[in-house]
Amino acid sequence: GDESLLPKMATAIKMTEEKPGEAKPKCPAADYGMPGDSYRVSLRVTGRWRNVTWEKLPAGHPQARLSDQLTRERVSQFYIAGSWNDWNLSEMVPGEPGIYAATAVLWRDGGEFQILRNRDWSQVIHPKTPKAAMTQPLAGPDDQGHGMNWFLNGQAGDVFRIE
Repeated sequence: GDESLLPKMATAIKMTEEKPGEAKPKCPAADYGMPGDSYRVSLRVTGRWRNVTWEKLPAGHPQARLSDQLTRERVSQFYIAGSWNDWNLSEMVPGEPGIYAATAVLWRDGGEFQILRNRDWSQVIHPKTPKAAMTQPLAGPDDQGHGMNWFLNGQAGDVFRIE
């Protein structure tokens, strides 16, 4: 039950306390984890008292495998930011597997854009050169795309479908 997790939580808190003159432990707690490890976290509310406990799940545990599966199957979302939308993010629409699309309507001659994964400016998909043609190789996703935009050679009012 939840009570069996209380000593583990108390141990974790105790082991991470710093006291003057003491060296920090290399492993902060008995349930120390690494990225990708799975935990069962419980919140118990009794009146005005709140208690949070956790338990590290063993690698072969069914709930741990479910967590791994959800991580692997998480689908990215893609957004386009361009001169025609003041560099705000507009979600690209998924179509065929692996194909995302957006429509751009130029409000002045020419347009520039980049694509972002998961609304994250450190995951920009961009060309390797400024004002690149659509045929130029791409780079990213990374945070090195400032000023590296694709260029739409069109006039005000032109509509482009970007895939």
